Amino acid sequence: NFKLNYVGTEQVVCAILSTPKCRACKFLNEFGVTYENFYAYFKKTFRDIGDTGFTAKLNSAFKIATDIANSFKQSYLSTEHLLLAILRIEDCPAMSIFRAIGVDVPKLYNVILQSVKTPISNNQLGQPQQNQSLNRPKPTLNIRPTAVENSINQLITNYLLI
Repeated sequence: NFKLNYVGTEQVVCAILSTPKCRACKFLNEFGVTYENFYAYFKKTFRDIGDTGFTAKLNSAFKIATDIANSFKQSYLSTEHLLLAILRIEDCPAMSIFRAIGVDVPKLYNVILQSVKTPISNNQLGQPQQNQSLNRPKPTLNIRPTAVENSINQLITNYLLI
């Protein structure tokens, strides 16, 4: 374990890969990305960049993930939204590792995008069924309260907040 003062895209992907029940982890595994092979590259490229908190790239990923969710009129942020966002940031550390592993990023992106187009039902989120005709609030950049209530709870609480 590294003692880091920051959380970047590469740590988020490690967190996703350490959460085997999440759909984003399953997609990554289907494309040959495992926690072990991703972490092996991460360890080789690790450097303390001096940032604290979320890196600028990860903040961008949260913004992009929110925009993706909004574009599909989804009121939750999932690991798939976050992974799609990371896949759109060409110069982030996670993308460098994906390229080193040999991931077909455009194909992975399209497979996940097709999945995201089918919204997760409230029942899948562990919430009671609601009238779908009601206007639902747009996701916000404050990911933590959203995560606690929705599908990335395990990701945030088990990895990022520790």
